[in-house]
Amino acid sequence: MQLQARAELMRTVSLTLVFSGWFLCLLSPASAFESWQDKKASVKNAIEQSKFALAGKTLEEALSKADEIGASDVDREEILLMLTLTNFRLGKSKLGRQYLALAEQKLGEPSFTKDEQIRAFIAIGFVYLHLGDSSKAADYFSKAHELVCLGEQCNQLGLAYLECGKLEESEGMLKSALRLLERDGKPRSDLLSAVYHNLALLYREKNRLVEAEQFSQESLRRLSLSPSKERTNVVACLASIYRLNDNRRKAEELLQAEISSCEMSQEKRSSQLSVLLSALGSFYLEEGSPDRALPLYYRALRLDKALSNSSRLRSDFDDLAWCFFKKQEFLTARYYLRKKILIEEATWGRTDCRLLGSLKGYLKILEQLDAKEEAKLVSGRIGAIMMAPACEDLLKNLQPSNLDAALPSLQSYLDCLSQAGLSSEKKRVSNAIQKVRKEKQID
Repeated sequence: MQLQARAELMRTVSLTLVFSGWFLCLLSPASAFESWQDKKASVKNAIEQSKFALAGKTLEEALSKADEIGASDVDREEILLMLTLTNFRLGKSKLGRQYLALAEQKLGEPSFTKDEQIRAFIAIGFVYLHLGDSSKAADYFSKAHELVCLGEQCNQLGLAYLECGKLEESEGMLKSALRLLERDGKPRSDLLSAVYHNLALLYREKNRLVEAEQFSQESLRRLSLSPSKERTNVVACLASIYRLNDNRRKAEELLQAEISSCEMSQEKRSSQLSVLLSALGSFYLEEGSPDRALPLYYRALRLDKALSNSSRLRSDFDDLAWCFFKKQEFLTARYYLRKKILIEEATWGRTDCRLLGSLKGYLKILEQLDAKEEAKLVSGRIGAIMMAPACEDLLKNLQPSNLDAALPSLQSYLDCLSQAGLSSEKKRVSNAIQKVRKEKQID
């Protein structure tokens, strides 16, 4: 469960880096549109603090005044994609999809350069990946693949394929990125580090741990000793590889040294420190020492609460839930996992497939508590979420001619929604079925 949580954390970090990286570098630093640059800085700051409503308001203002602030087609594409993500984070999925459709439509403008098209294809692909549509994401990554020619672009696309689970395509792109960068006389150290880090993630996924360790060490060697988000991610990855290689002492020493460095730094790096504390706590938990993990998890939680970092708080609550589960304190475990699920519901909605991991874990805790009624509700939700993709497709294409064939599956879907207590969803599905039934009777 902890390994799954770590994988989810690394995925979140990777997605955040790609989104923010694209948003920050799509426009040239020499752009003359100071008004949009000022707004973009305030939006980035709001997103980093999980203030998505504030970010959305600023973005809507920028979009409505695009002509006044001299926004180009590329600027507007950037604004639309940022609006897509902020609205999904606010649970406004319908509005988010409207902005996404506008962003896709705008990509046809002739003013986009080849490089801007590649960046936009990758960014839209990651939006679809964030929404759980890996097939649509892969389509956009393939479009970028057809145009890609630079090391930085190959690196972005390599990470994109890795997130889609296309490991062979990812390996090809990342190796191309490495060749192109090494061919350059003076490649950027930070970019080389990013490529090595992505290769380490790839080979860890493929269980080729010797190569993963070598690439992760190369990535760390090219980074400054000062605490940074990039360094924290590389250290956490390298520590996990050391542990998988049964080099537990090395993993522990690396994390402890990095925590000490972060604590002594003149700059307060609370977000980096919380990630490292969580990683060390998970190391102790996986070693069978929940009592050593618990104070580290609580420290991470305090830091992330102070920052109002909702994505990190999800991870903190998950860590604490499974720590107390290991201690067989199941009521406390339920309390913390429930807090994590509440954040996920507020972010994604109550029937999103990304809730499955948390709900299955929650069911496991309820079984230990013999909480049969609550377990029945959770089982219903799990069933409804698992059936949703196929049944929602049936609903979308439901006609009098295919009603009879679709009814058994839709009835099972209704039963799960009823068992889960999702009355509004059940009513929506029932109304859609009744509407088609009436059409069939008229025919």
